[in-house]
This record gives sequence, structure tokens and C-alpha cells, in this order.
Amino acid sequence: MARSRRRTPKARFWIISILLLLCIFSVLSNMEKNILRDREDSINLLTQEIREWEVKVADARRKFDFANTDKFAERLARTELGYIMPGEILYVTKTDNSSD
Repeated sequence: MARSRRRTPKARFWIISILLLLCIFSVLSNMEKNILRDREDSINLLTQEIREWEVKVADARRKFDFANTDKFAERLARTELGYIMPGEILYVTKTDNSSD
């Protein structure tokens, strides 16, 4: 006579418990992966934003440095104020804007 293999309630409890724990660990692992992926995305976005600001700061610094030079003052005097250097001759052209 072959003995039938019946599981005792104690064995069923342990099998169900182990399966339940495996499911819980699997869910927690996936959640952790999602959290890490979101943080990596945030870090990448912030790194890109930092690079953009570094470019803006470098450009502003370059403009500021140029604004403190004599060449800038000369350019400003010529273009905005209409000054000329000593010995230069200013030529003014007259244009006819009337449409008679």
C-alpha cells in the first residue's frame, strides 16, 4: 500500500508564508528600483540645469569683463553718443525720406 502524500497544516503554513514573503520582497524590490530610477532622472535634470546656468554665468562674466575695458567705453561713445576720435572726420549722409 502506497502512502499518500498529504501535507500537514504546519507545512502548508510555511509554504504559504515563504511564497508570501517572496511576493513582498519582489514588490519592495520593484518599488526601490522605481525610486532609484526617479532619483537618477532628477539628478540628470538638475545636472543639465547646472550646466545651462554655468554657460549663462560664463557669458555674463565675459560681458562684465568686456564692459570694464577701454574698448567697450570707446564703442559705447561712438555708437550711442556719436563721439569721434581726435583727427577723425565725421561724414553725415542725408537721405530723402519724403515720398512726394
